[in-house]
Amino acid sequence: MITAQQAEAFWSVVEECLVRFHEYPASLASQQVAEFRSYLVSAPGGMRKGMVFHAEPFDVASRIADSELPLLQVSEEYAVLMAAAFPAEPEPFAVRERQHGYGP
Repeated sequence: MITAQQAEAFWSVVEECLVRFHEYPASLASQQVAEFRSYLVSAPGGMRKGMVFHAEPFDVASRIADSELPLLQVSEEYAVLMAAAFPAEPEPFAVRERQHGYGP
């Protein structure tokens, strides 16, 4: 399950991808993302609305932009965007214990 904070981070990366990689003005990117999100909310009942979060934000932005920009062309910059939006969670202590042989 995705949290509201994670969802907002996802959509902010989609917006940033539209601006950086598809050369949308920020206001248009924001408008297009808002319209796409509204579309998802009003999508037919059989459509699994949460499935969008299984896609890369880059791919969602490309769909919105109707563009086939290859991710490989911008992969380093995209990785920086993703790392900023989704910082790595610290490992739980129990996981570190098992990996390093500290515990049972």
